Amino acid sequence: MGYAKPTKVITHRGWKYPQVEQHGCCEFVTAVEAVSADGNILPSFIIENGKVHHIGWYQNVHAEDADVYFVVLLKGWIDDELALW
Repeated sequence: MGYAKPTKVITHRGWKYPQVEQHGCCEFVTAVEAVSADGNILPSFIIENGKVHHIGWYQNVHAEDADVYFVVLLKGWIDDELALW
């Protein structure tokens, strides 16, 4: 998996294939959003890979995001127990 958008790179003249590198501090998360058959919006789940929550993950979470559940699972994706919750 990688970046989905094109990236512009400024290099020296004559370089044919410049390399773009990721600095390695980013990870993927799983987001689960759903609407029921009768139109009710179900709470969103943000699933992160790990064993414990870290306060730094939620620096930009505001009060209007109160209908979002943050979950930490070892694998980082939804399992049967969470799906039936």
